Amino acid sequence: DDDLPRLVFADYLDEHGDPARAEFVRVQLALARPNPEKEPLSVREAMLLERHRDRWLAETPAPAGCSWGPFRRGFPYALR
Repeated sequence: DDDLPRLVFADYLDEHGDPARAEFVRVQLALARPNPEKEPLSVREAMLLERHRDRWLAETPAPAGCSWGPFRRGFPYALR
């Protein structure tokens, strides 16, 4: 439940050439907190996922016959 490691990872991604993934982690963390302005974040989250989801999931292969479920707080949440 601690988001500090995720924020450190987002900083690492920024510093190592993956600003889109860093932004996605931060957007999902913001969406997980109480926030009255979620619509712009939700739109940005959807856009980032549409553009980059396949690449991000390719970096985290699933066992044969399985697939990754939705992302939560910047990472794939479930293996199906």
